[in-house]
Amino acid sequence: MADLEYLNNIEVKALLRVVKDPRDLAIIQLLLGTGLYLNEMPELNIDSIDWKKKILHIKGGRQRDIPVNDELYESLVAWSHGRIDNPEKALFITSKGKPTRLSSRGIDKLIRKYGEDAGIKKAVNAQALRNTFAVRLFAKEVSIDNAANILGISSPKALRRYVKAAQMAKEGKVPKEELEKLDKRPKIIQRINKLIDRKPKEAKVIEPVLPDSKEQLTVGRESIINNIRENLSKECSTILIGDVGMGKTHLLKLIVAEGNYLYLDSPTPIKQFLQKVCEKYCPDWSERLPNKARSSAKEIVELLANVLKERDKKEIVVIDGLDKLKASDIDSFLGLLDCFIVLGAADKTSDKLKQIWWKFRRIDLPPLSTDAEKALIKHLATGLTITDYNLLETRILSLAGGMPLAIVEMVNQIKGRPVVNKEDIRDLYHDAGVRYRDWTRVLFVFWGVAMISRFIALGVHSFENYILAGFGMALIMTIIKVFRPRR
Repeated sequence: MADLEYLNNIEVKALLRVVKDPRDLAIIQLLLGTGLYLNEMPELNIDSIDWKKKILHIKGGRQRDIPVNDELYESLVAWSHGRIDNPEKALFITSKGKPTRLSSRGIDKLIRKYGEDAGIKKAVNAQALRNTFAVRLFAKEVSIDNAANILGISSPKALRRYVKAAQMAKEGKVPKEELEKLDKRPKIIQRINKLIDRKPKEAKVIEPVLPDSKEQLTVGRESIINNIRENLSKECSTILIGDVGMGKTHLLKLIVAEGNYLYLDSPTPIKQFLQKVCEKYCPDWSERLPNKARSSAKEIVELLANVLKERDKKEIVVIDGLDKLKASDIDSFLGLLDCFIVLGAADKTSDKLKQIWWKFRRIDLPPLSTDAEKALIKHLATGLTITDYNLLETRILSLAGGMPLAIVEMVNQIKGRPVVNKEDIRDLYHDAGVRYRDWTRVLFVFWGVAMISRFIALGVHSFENYILAGFGMALIMTIIKVFRPRR
């Protein structure tokens, strides 16, 4: 064994004492606690550890399972909490720039650095740590078979470097008790850690998603889109009703892209709106009308009706913001509805336009479900490096209120940053998740009471109460004007 470079217990303690970074400590503890080969370290993924059974799965040519003792388990748990969520599946990732799988060279380099920091005179590298594990393991009089299995040694010659005479064994279970004996921490610390069951943080791998993936662009709205398609196939005009930010415009444009339909963002002013319809379905409309400038909306609708009545199938027009339509334009728009199948959207349906709403099949857009919100967040966060994805998801869910637009805007707030840390996540904000209590009506009641009190004070000649009531009225009006919530 004299030809092997390994560390004694004092040197091991000195080495661990200078390591403060959770990732680097986990790497060194892993080599000291399992004796992995250097080239096996970069190949470890976040699913290589069975946290419940405390077993490390090693794949490749030396495939084996190695039990993890409590000391190593604590280090790995600490690193799981420090590892940032990102698209990389590797267990150990780079700490600067875009996270990538840590290389063998990078691992060996950081071990050498810590060896120098600890003041250890001999060479400290990955092979020395593996040798240290092997020496400590054989010191416990472990069987040759089990030792060969733990170390992943595939030739008798390599095994004889640790013992004078050995026999190879390709199979054999690794006894956990033998690895527990290598835990050099004080007994009291070991017992405390057994009582405190620390849980690892579940690693989130943000899988790449194609930006134009229709499944993601319509997340949570699949049934609504199918309903729209069915209505249009039956030549039924349809209207989407939902609050601002529920994704009405987004859904309209998806349908437009499918059928290359005419899309108009507003039905007003009605004459300009009808002219745009004519430009697509009656290009020579200006020649057909005797006086283009003075033609009324009714005349334009009649022209469209004459042109389109010869067609076998009604054309589809997609119109946003139907609630902007004026009451004076109802007759013209009703004429248009006789010529076309209309897919529209509105924030709300007012009574003044109820003649219009009767012509449509109504589809209400509810807030997204929690599962749909999570799927949308994951899609939008593709490519971002996030220190705590769970925190980001929780923060956005608490503020979005099921509103797709709010989710999009909050993710846009953090895009372009090399790393999204916890402070960035806590700074996210959107009014969609803020619920206000509007006390305006109550304050007006108090203002009325104060005004009546002022007249009463004037009638009974109470100058003090008259001044006090006037001061109260001024205060209430100030509160109404200044502190009324902005929507």
